Amino acid sequence: PTFTAPAGPDVLAFRLTVTDGGELTGTDSVNVTVAAPAVPGPPRELSVSPAGRGELAASWRAPASDGGSAVTGYVVQWKDAADSWNDSADVSEGTASGTSHTIAGLDDSASYSVRVIAVSSAGRGGPSGEETATTPDAPVQTLGPREIGGVTLTSTTPGVVTASWDVPGDTPVDYRVSWAKVGDPYLTWTDLSGNAFPTGPSQTITGLEEGETYKVIVRARYDGTAGPWSSELPITVAETG
Repeated sequence: PTFTAPAGPDVLAFRLTVTDGGELTGTDSVNVTVAAPAVPGPPRELSVSPAGRGELAASWRAPASDGGSAVTGYVVQWKDAADSWNDSADVSEGTASGTSHTIAGLDDSASYSVRVIAVSSAGRGGPSGEETATTPDAPVQTLGPREIGGVTLTSTTPGVVTASWDVPGDTPVDYRVSWAKVGDPYLTWTDLSGNAFPTGPSQTITGLEEGETYKVIVRARYDGTAGPWSSELPITVAETG
């Protein structure tokens, strides 16, 4: 006969009775110890590479041995490359049902160590060997032709805002700086109460209402043409006292 053993460690007692035409001819018994499944072995061939910004992509192969119980998932662990696996406070982890996982929310241009653990009904197995990879750099803003970048706004004097920006790669004749209260339209270029035309990469805007929030844009001007507007930035004007 065939018997199904329990999943955990146990001792099974079997007794065999032999009869012949209803007459008992003999009996015998035996105890069989059923061993519990072992935990899985470590995952193999772990590979870690940069993915999107702040992300690493990890993939691996299943363990060579599942320990007698099917692997039900994986735990993916990571830490700063300089930290220790022995300090649980330095180790983060996620779960995966298959043999790949994307780790997100990491710092830009930072090195991390990654390892993977297989899980079955018997528990967690041992970790794979670690692999180290570096997340991508933060994307560099690429400016179009004659586009203004690096605009900053400050207001430390009541009623005054100072705007500054990076000089574009070519040589403009001058710049146009336009401002208005948030929610109001910008004024036409001939109205100097909302426009200025500095020749250098900064402009001090005066006569603004204290405590009000304004929006500011900048563009470079050339002979007969102008570059695109910068991204619009808000600034709240400093107040007296």
